[in-house]
Amino acid sequence: MGFRPAACRLEFRHFSLNGAIAPPGDRGVDVVVFSVSDRLTGNPSPAELRKMTDKCLMGGINEQKIPERSLPEIRAEMQDAIKQAGQRKFMLTPGCTSAPQTPEHILRCVRETSRSFAGA
Repeated sequence: MGFRPAACRLEFRHFSLNGAIAPPGDRGVDVVVFSVSDRLTGNPSPAELRKMTDKCLMGGINEQKIPERSLPEIRAEMQDAIKQAGQRKFMLTPGCTSAPQTPEHILRCVRETSRSFAGA
C-alpha cells in the first residue's frame, strides 16, 4: 500500500509582502496570512497593514538585527508590534527566518515574552 493522506486537510495560504506596497486584495489570491519583514526599510508596518486587511498578519521582529540586540530592545520591539497590529489575528514572529547564529538566550527571551503577551 502506498501513502494515504490524512482524513483532515490543513491549509496555510501565506503571502509574503516583503517589498510589496499592499496586500493583493481581490486579485484572486485566497490568502489566510500576510507576512512581512515590517522592520526593514520600505516594507509596511503592522499598523499600515492592519488598515489594509483584516487577515492574519505575521511579523514584528527584525530578523536581521535580532542576534545583536539587547533583551530590553527585543521586548520593546515585540510590544510595539502588538500595539500596532493588535493581539487578534497576529502572529508575532521574525519577519523572515532568524539567523542561525542567534544566541539561545535571545530565542528564549522571544519565546517567554510571547507567552507573557498571550497570558495578558
